[in-house]
Amino acid sequence: MVLLVGTGLMINTMLRLRGVNPGFDASNLLTMPIQLPEGDKYMERVPGGDMEKAKPAVNTFYRQLIEKVSSLPGVESVGSGGVPTHFNGQPTFSIVGRPAPPLDQRPSAGSNQVTPGFLETLKIPLKKGRFLDEHDTNAAPWAIVVNEAFARKFFPDEDPIGKQLRMRWH
Repeated sequence: MVLLVGTGLMINTMLRLRGVNPGFDASNLLTMPIQLPEGDKYMERVPGGDMEKAKPAVNTFYRQLIEKVSSLPGVESVGSGGVPTHFNGQPTFSIVGRPAPPLDQRPSAGSNQVTPGFLETLKIPLKKGRFLDEHDTNAAPWAIVVNEAFARKFFPDEDPIGKQLRMRWH
């Protein structure tokens, strides 16, 4: 009986979740994970630790991948990055120009590094500011896009455009 009730509740939950707006258009969307090999031409180990950092070849790989996928018949838009419901990292941050909280009290937020075209591909509406574009490269200052909940929480009485965050990955 407990199993039947649990199964019924799970089915009910799944049916209700289908009606929830995820904030992006999932119709006609194909996603796939890509894991570049560790310690190869794409990654190099950071001395004295278990971390690796991306080499410039990673940017070339993704640029070529996006160009090739974009040229496939029927493809309307291409972007690379994590699906908005799954984050690649959750760095802590402080807001430049405000007193920095102690490291153990810094707020955190889910984040994904994405390519220009990512938000447009998912048809995520832009409320204010600008979409990322080809000028947003590793050589340029980082640009970030935040959602409305983030803006309301951390910039309740001010415009978040032009503000700077200092991010820390653990």
